[in-house]
Amino acid sequence: MAGRIFNDEYTADVVLESSDGLSFYAHKSILSAYSGTFADADHCSSSNDSDPSVGASTTGPVPLELVECSESAEVLSALIRFMYRDEVPIDLQTMDKGDFFDLADAAEKYDVWSLKQLLRTYMPNYMERFPLLVLHFALTHGDTTLGVDAAAKAVHHRINVAPAHFDWNKNSLNKPCGR
Repeated sequence: MAGRIFNDEYTADVVLESSDGLSFYAHKSILSAYSGTFADADHCSSSNDSDPSVGASTTGPVPLELVECSESAEVLSALIRFMYRDEVPIDLQTMDKGDFFDLADAAEKYDVWSLKQLLRTYMPNYMERFPLLVLHFALTHGDTTLGVDAAAKAVHHRINVAPAHFDWNKNSLNKPCGR
């Protein structure tokens, strides 16, 4: 049943808007069942919070709550589809590394426990070529075991010591390690 109501504007009670402007119609009850962040409404940044007309008695339909998200439409779609269908609509083994880590970050941000666990099982596939990205993810999200494994893999690849001016942000870690 949840698959039939995915992105259904007629039954939705919330709209999630991606960073690139695409809207997804959703249901608070489904989002809250999968996401600790959505379950705790205080963490949702709603653009309707400051509008006094929202919730006021009107003759027309009640406007949907709009939640502006920082994720791209592709990542947000995969995240929401997982919550509605308990499946990831893309192949995680062949997924672009940027999209994979963006989805993993979103799963952490919105506290989608089952997706977080699933994505962590795929981390070793990315650790072979991108141990520094996995290390960055592990450090950002407090995963000591994954961090130790990624650090060991990075050392195994004999990564040269970075110069003092090296930019240690996520984008600079996107390059594959040489062997």
